[in-house]
Amino acid sequence: MFGGGSGNPIISTRTDKDGNKSENGSEEGRKIIKDAISNTTRAFAKIDDSKVSNSPINGGKISLNPNQINNFIDGANNLDPRTLGWGMTFLHETLHSFVGGGLSDYLPKGTNIGQIETRLNVVREQLNQKGENFGRRMRYHSISFDYKGNFLPFNNASAEDINRGIIPATTSKYIKF
Repeated sequence: MFGGGSGNPIISTRTDKDGNKSENGSEEGRKIIKDAISNTTRAFAKIDDSKVSNSPINGGKISLNPNQINNFIDGANNLDPRTLGWGMTFLHETLHSFVGGGLSDYLPKGTNIGQIETRLNVVREQLNQKGENFGRRMRYHSISFDYKGNFLPFNNASAEDINRGIIPATTSKYIKF
């Protein structure tokens, strides 16, 4: 992201068929990473398969569970596998840490997602606007359907099915794990 010895960001671009250039990625995602990098306090990230991916609120340790993340990637239905992949999970856990603002997953009354997923939905929306397929996370907590797995909805149709107590249609956008 930073390079050339100048400390200026290098942002990947794409050129359309008419020769127009546009930036890849998400402006909000870049802001989250740039803010974390600019923080003068040191945080640590590690791979840890002993518990779910986590970071204590305002803590300095970010743990990523490869099994959990790979299950999210493998369970993406009608979504880009990166929707809840390594990058998004890292961003989520970074936002818990002090370098990311110490945000919580607390769900204010009447909401299904908290501060972190609200910001990550901005990232997903910006990626969707560039032709990607990241959906929009509709709930923080997954819903379990006995032996069928856990489901996280990423569009209205899957959220409506889950709210009615049925497994989302295969045409919906969700992550099953």
